[in-house]
Formats: sequence, C-alpha cells, structure tokens
Amino acid sequence: MACDKKFVTLPQCSSKWLGICSWLVLVGACGSDGDAMAEGSSGGSTSAASGDSSATTATTTASTTASTTASSTTAADSSGGASSSDGGESSSTGGVPEGATQENLRVAFFGDHGLGPDSVASLQLVLAEDADFLVILGDYDYDDNPTAWHEQLDEGLGTDFPVFAVAGNHDEAEWDGYRQVLMDRLTPIAGADCEGEIGIQMGCKYRGLDMVLSGVGTMDPPGDVSHEDFITSELASSDAIWKVCGWHKNQHDMQTGDKGNEVGWGAYQACQAAGAIIATGHEHSYERTYTLTDLGNHDGGHGAIGEPEVMQVGPGSTYVFVSGLGGVGIRDFDPVHADDTWWATVFTSDYYVDNGDEVPEFTVEIGVTFIDFYVDGDPYKARGYFKTLAGDVIDEYEIHAAH
Repeated sequence: MACDKKFVTLPQCSSKWLGICSWLVLVGACGSDGDAMAEGSSGGSTSAASGDSSATTATTTASTTASTTASSTTAADSSGGASSSDGGESSSTGGVPEGATQENLRVAFFGDHGLGPDSVASLQLVLAEDADFLVILGDYDYDDNPTAWHEQLDEGLGTDFPVFAVAGNHDEAEWDGYRQVLMDRLTPIAGADCEGEIGIQMGCKYRGLDMVLSGVGTMDPPGDVSHEDFITSELASSDAIWKVCGWHKNQHDMQTGDKGNEVGWGAYQACQAAGAIIATGHEHSYERTYTLTDLGNHDGGHGAIGEPEVMQVGPGSTYVFVSGLGGVGIRDFDPVHADDTWWATVFTSDYYVDNGDEVPEFTVEIGVTFIDFYVDGDPYKARGYFKTLAGDVIDEYEIHAAH
C-alpha cells in the first residue's frame, strides 16, 4: 500500500509542529533515504497472525459522584501505581510533564459486543492483557436486554473493573436501561473525573487520559450544544498529552465495509484539530489508518502521511481505528475500498493487510484493540496493537505525540 511522505526527526527544530517549524518534517517518498522516527513496534504479544435525554439529571448526578469521589486524586489510585502530572521523576526525562498519563497505562477498546461465549471471551481477554480499563464503542448486546448485558460484564470483568462507553444504534430502544448500567459501572471508579450526559455527550479524564465519549451520528444531543461543539470545547480545555475521541458510527471512508456517511466530517475534524485519536465501532471488522492530516478530503487521501507502523498525533494530525469485533462476528471487505490509500492495516473475514503488506493466509477471529500510553519511559510515546481471541496479534504500531 503506497504512501508519499515519511517522517524524520529534526532534534534542533522548535517544539511546535504541523504548520510551524517542527520536531517532525515531511520529506521524500516512501523508501527514500534518511532515518525514520521510530523503530518497529514491539506491542502486546508474540505471534503474528497466520492465518434518551429525559434522564439527564440522574446521569449528571452519577457522573458528578464519580468525579467528586476522587476529583482530588492524581493519576494514581488504589488499583495501580501512576505518575502524578505535577512533577514526579521520570527515568528518561528527569521529570514528568504536565498532562502525562499514568506510566504504562493500557486501555482496551472494542464495539459491537453481543451476548454469548465469544462476547464473554472478549472481556476475559481484556483482563488477560492486564488492561487498566475498557472503552466500549457502542452496540452492547443486540437483544435490548440491559440486565443480561450487565450480568455479562460482571461475569467477564468482575463488578469493579472500570468501563466507559458510548451509545450505539442498537442501544437506542432500551437506552434508559443501558444508561443505568453505565452509571452503575461509572460511579465507583475512583479518580474518574467525568461530566456530561453519559454515553452521549461526556468528557472523562482518568489516569491522565482525556476522553470525549460521544453519541454523534447515533443519538441527538441532550441539550442545545451540538455534538461537534461539545467535542471542540472539551478538547480545547484539555491539557492532556493523550486525548481520545470515541463514538460508534462511521463515515463511509473511515471503514472498509458498506457503511454510509452517518457521522459527518465535523466531529472527525474537531478531533484532528486537537490531535485526539479517533476510536469507532459499527463496522464489524478491524482497520487503522495512516496518520491523517486532512480528514474529509477524499481526493487528497484524507492527508495520509508517514509510515504505516508509526502514528503521529498533535494539533492537526490524528489517526482513526475501527474496532468492531467485540463478539458478534466479522464482515467481508467491500471492494469499493480497493483504491483507498489511507489504510495501514485492514482485518476482515476475507482480506488482511498488515502495515501495508497483504497477508494471504490468516485465521479469522474477533478481538480487542489495546493502546499502551507512556511507554519506554517516554510520556509522549504509546504503542497500539489488536489481538484476537486466538492469541494472534494482527496489528502493531507506535504512536508519538507532539511536544
């Protein structure tokens, strides 16, 4: 899969980038000489694959409770050591910068969960990989059964494992029930600072990671503020090094199946402007883009740049991943996307491309996306991977945040 630019390091350059003089510049064509910024990934595991708004008051109360419970807590809490963002020592930098996450923070992501053995197994994989918390990207069980889904979460994760979530289209009919499940999971999370309408328009900071959890494309805003304006406002007020935007649905270009344009580019562009990673579900497959700098510009390949295994995030730059393999099967690749130039990795029932290289034989299996933040002693470095229930690591890559 071809690309036309690559990142190289210029240590002497100013700390601002993407539009000013930067610590990164874009030069040359793929395969040109010069040192690339990052080495190969070493992410999660070992083997490659072979094969409604009427209850706003109650919701706000629940989220405020979670915030009040430990709003004075720094990134450390009772479930694991963390680096405070106010100046603790760091082995590689001599000090932890403002806005850093907990060191080696591991976050799990999946959507399109369902009920059944595979859905439980996805939750168990989250625990087996020692994730610190889970973000569910909508479509909880497909049976309109909040009670059964709540019981499944307890079975797979235990009753106190931290879970955050966004609403999916299959959650709308029984949203009041699902909202209560999410409130019950959110309220006890020590250190979670969350405000807004749960699952629809909420900003959360937990262990140093800022998350904007949105129902854009799926649920109407709970008040007078549009989803796009909420996203923009939340991200503008963030001082975090690492930020994540999460919602359920997609734009057609931001998935490799037959989904249409269901979100609008405004939400994507707001997250790109702030350098926030974009996580979605809805399409039952896994895919990840190159670094993108011009979301919404189809003819320009959405500004895809860099190497497939190295993501760069910062003002004006992001990447998008779809993690829709939480438990209800995997769909085919739609050939209409054969000419898309912005995909680094694609994993569907009948097509697998790993960091630009097609893999002819592979095992079809559902799985979970994981991102490790603040790795190798560097608060500006992260590492992502997608792992299946069979234990295959389908995708591995590094992420570097601007500073």
